[in-house]
Amino acid sequence: AFGKKFRSSTALSLREYFLRIYKLTRKYNRALWLHAHNAYYPFVHDFADLWVPGEEQYFPVLRNPEGHYLHGISKEEYQSALNPEIRGVGIMMIAQNARVMGSSPELKKQKERFIGQKNFERLATVLYMYDLNLMGYHSGNEKTTLFPFWDVRRKLHFNQAEFTGYWQDNAVKSKIRGVYVSRYSWKKKSPYKAVLIAANSKRASQKLALDVDWKKLGIDQDKAELTDLFTRKNLSLADLQEKVLKGHHFICIGINEK
Repeated sequence: AFGKKFRSSTALSLREYFLRIYKLTRKYNRALWLHAHNAYYPFVHDFADLWVPGEEQYFPVLRNPEGHYLHGISKEEYQSALNPEIRGVGIMMIAQNARVMGSSPELKKQKERFIGQKNFERLATVLYMYDLNLMGYHSGNEKTTLFPFWDVRRKLHFNQAEFTGYWQDNAVKSKIRGVYVSRYSWKKKSPYKAVLIAANSKRASQKLALDVDWKKLGIDQDKAELTDLFTRKNLSLADLQEKVLKGHHFICIGINEK
């Protein structure tokens, strides 16, 4: 081109293609999910309802199945490239644990390491911390791990909630390094006024030690009722300080007023 090198691209034609599909999905009340790795073009892929990444994590998970999702993906990547608010579409991750385990007879013998309850809890920790959903493919042990995760999201109407990440101007923070707190709140009717997601990113157990701005949270502290959403047990205000979180684990705390 006039003596200069250039690259061709299918991005613009792909944009026209997705725009046509987008119009059809809206006309017939359907949803469009786009599955790719991390090659995200906003002006192309925003013509969708869901972005479905995750397969690019196959080899990192193979090398570090226990710790990759917590520490192999940086906080900055979760806060930007995997942020639904920044992407402009919902994000549905595809976990690679079961896929990696099934890639060889030797790895299949390590079922608990890859798709056991403990390892799913590590994955669920970052999903709640960063407001990400998860597809059923390759997650493993769906009935005991993924189904309860989905069940909480569905019953609490997470799709209608406002999410505030721990890195944002949050009303709740921990005094302990490595313990992060994200939260969900609702303007519409919901079973809870707020839900706190407290996660321990360290390997060792640590106390919650939460510092709560009740006024900012919009809840009267004297009337607060706390519930562990997975065990369904009641919690006290003292638990917000003294309760111990296992390493690489999380707790979902629903808050209502009496």
